[in-house]
Amino acid sequence: SVMSNQWEGLRTREAEMELPPGALVSALNIEFFRKGWGTRGGFERLNAVSAGTDPINGIFDGFNHVLVMEGQKLHRYSAGALTQIATGLTNNAIPSFASYNALDLFVNGSASSENPKKWNGSTLADIGGSPPKADFIEVWRSHVWLGGLASPNQSQLQRSTHENPEEYGAYYNVAKRQKGSSITGMAVCPTGSREDEGVLVIFSEDMIHHFTGYTRLSFNLTPVNHKIGCISHRSIVVAESMTYWVDESGIFCSGDGGVTYNKISW
Repeated sequence: SVMSNQWEGLRTREAEMELPPGALVSALNIEFFRKGWGTRGGFERLNAVSAGTDPINGIFDGFNHVLVMEGQKLHRYSAGALTQIATGLTNNAIPSFASYNALDLFVNGSASSENPKKWNGSTLADIGGSPPKADFIEVWRSHVWLGGLASPNQSQLQRSTHENPEEYGAYYNVAKRQKGSSITGMAVCPTGSREDEGVLVIFSEDMIHHFTGYTRLSFNLTPVNHKIGCISHRSIVVAESMTYWVDESGIFCSGDGGVTYNKISW
């Protein structure tokens, strides 16, 4: 309950520095600067009732709803409440989500028992076109891209046809150097160029590739970094103009999809 001036050192308790108990909750969202004060970003509880007893494994702000994966169940969030839309899914898998047109898409791992799914706001169903089970999904250049496929396709990506998330066929093989043959992650990353959609960055354990181009006739897979890779798709975060991810040697960030990078933590 004591406020202090960070530029003059810690002050001892003084009456004029004390806050009444009723102000403490509000004070948690106040920051004091040299020239004044302001409110910081806070948190809001979305659901008053617990989703269930299992851990929440994924949250996605989709086209139709916020989707929440809890153990073997998938919920949609709307108007302050969670509504279950699926159960019996592979327990403790970590899903990957994407949106295309009016559909929210998700995969629940290449070892899962369910096929890739689509949610249109009212019905959950398998994605058409027999896409493979996958660990991660992205949408780029009006195609759906799937990675983290089961053996023997763990070094490959599969994409949908143009503007059709329910027709699949083309595979792309991503060459590796030393540490096995698995693609460990992918993300649509900003590059600092004029490309509005950025590039599709493909991570393996010790390499980074870029997909460039605009159509199936011009898509090109190019290795851009032979020094570092990524240990898991779950570690990749794209925030504004930067991409962050975890390699075996530390945490890295890049503004051009891994061509150049900075190591920010060990």
